[in-house]
Amino acid sequence: MRSTYQTSRDASTACLSAIETPYMWLAVVRATTSPASMQTATLGVDRQFAGVASAMVNTSQQVGGSIGTALLNTLAATAATDYLASHTPLTPAVGVDAALASYATAYWWGAGFFAVGAVLSVLLFRRRGQGLSLANAHLPAASASDPEPVLAH
Repeated sequence: MRSTYQTSRDASTACLSAIETPYMWLAVVRATTSPASMQTATLGVDRQFAGVASAMVNTSQQVGGSIGTALLNTLAATAATDYLASHTPLTPAVGVDAALASYATAYWWGAGFFAVGAVLSVLLFRRRGQGLSLANAHLPAASASDPEPVLAH
């Protein structure tokens, strides 16, 4: 939603009003989905590997974000270059329009990547009870009287 909303900007759009609303929604959505996505990503991992699994998810998010930012920046730079090459003579107004065209290109590609990711998430998401760890299935279930393992006493 944020990406497609941002593509409607032009040179006369006030920056604060065009940015504030979508980023407020983005903050709300990220705050409500991040804990659930981390929990889902580590679902079924044995206790002894939970820290490693969580670190792997965090690292994957960081690397994916870096690659995604580089890709969108490349797409935006290419769009701006193409716009400038096709709109001569170069004036300050053409430069502003080229910047807006590059933003719109990056936002549309970002929205497309998000839509593909949403479809893949729906198709590949493990349903409740599927994919749980069976590594310790042969061990008896822990009872309430069993002490909780601790690092130090």
